[in-house]
Amino acid sequence: MPEVRKCLLCHNVIIKDFQPIRDLRAYFDRSQPIPWQRIYTLPDYAHFSHEMHLAGGIDCGECHGDVKNMDRIVQAMPMEMGFCIDCHRKNDAPVLCTICHY
Repeated sequence: MPEVRKCLLCHNVIIKDFQPIRDLRAYFDRSQPIPWQRIYTLPDYAHFSHEMHLAGGIDCGECHGDVKNMDRIVQAMPMEMGFCIDCHRKNDAPVLCTICHY
């Protein structure tokens, strides 16, 4: 997740009066942790690192869809093994089982 401060760069202007955004800002202003609602889940036997993907220049939208144009985050892509393998092959990334299963 990006820092909430980054989210508020836009959301202090864009849909700032939308109740979930007001709630987000209130948590931020009180320096309280935000009770995020998980959208994407993976099975316990699969491991994923955003760090490697970001370092590789993979845009967030490749997996998360056009987030900047969503008023609510929804699961845009299937988080299934085939989706990941297809992406790895397309980007000449490794497809060894031990990349995600360890």
